[in-house]
Amino acid sequence: MIHKLVQAVKRHFNKEEYYRYEYPLSYDESYPNDPIVIEYGYVLKPLADESEGGDLAERIDNIRQKIIEELGIELPPIQLYENKRLCLNEYVFRLWGIKVSDHVLLPDHYLAIPTESVEEEIPGIPTFEPCFHIPSLWITEAQSEKAQEMGYRVVDLPSIIETHFGEILREYLPINANCLNRKETSEPMLCKGIFWVTDKENVEENHMIYQIPVDHMGHIDESVDRSQLNSKNKDNFNHKTTWKSLNTKETRNKRFDYYPRGRVEISHGKAIIFATPCICTEEIMGYIKEKFELTVENGIQTVIVMPDYSEHYRCHLDR
Repeated sequence: MIHKLVQAVKRHFNKEEYYRYEYPLSYDESYPNDPIVIEYGYVLKPLADESEGGDLAERIDNIRQKIIEELGIELPPIQLYENKRLCLNEYVFRLWGIKVSDHVLLPDHYLAIPTESVEEEIPGIPTFEPCFHIPSLWITEAQSEKAQEMGYRVVDLPSIIETHFGEILREYLPINANCLNRKETSEPMLCKGIFWVTDKENVEENHMIYQIPVDHMGHIDESVDRSQLNSKNKDNFNHKTTWKSLNTKETRNKRFDYYPRGRVEISHGKAIIFATPCICTEEIMGYIKEKFELTVENGIQTVIVMPDYSEHYRCHLDR
């Protein structure tokens, strides 16, 4: 009898799409000069510390070189930092200050990823593979040979981080390639806010945009009535609350989360567009950049597009 874990794996291989994150992406300025950063907890330090035999930095640089060849995008050296605020065995990927993914490892264990050929489960601790959320097991080194004989793909800890990081770069870099170089800026005059795209095929005539004038540092213009801003921190619009204030002609009797949507945040010369992944195309994002005036002339050094896989940005196209 095939075990439940194996059944779950077989179901996984039949899924066309999935949502990887349970939280909306957020932005901070922890590493303002490093566009791409990997953080790790104290227990994972031996993986990165060359004096302790760690080769993670070398592996990450190899991935960087591979991505350069594969995508034709020039990448700066990737920085690895120990972060004592993380869980001891956690690692985090940050792109332009944005935490785009993380995972927790089990030290002194291997990840056993079942394939479709696995008929019976090896004893282990249930977990999941971080790139594609395949149900997997933590096993000991003593079990690794047996697991491979049973059809599992067995992966060591540095390889988990290496593979995960490569997939993150492949997902986020192509549409953000122009963000890796600094640009000169001038006087600010632009907006942040939220938007919906009601028809992906004709975005210019099928969109809804709510804007807030700001400067390139993200400071809201004094002319703005902050009482009209309905986000939790009163510094932007909230999709759900804003949608409730619209009439049925504008909403077309749809829920606020029916259409793909996004928001624009601005801080220290950076503009970040968080959006439903299906609208993160060059054409649509180019239009959003134009509407929010996210230009060098307006003080924006970098515009970053972040497909947000949290429930907050799901729409009817994902269901």
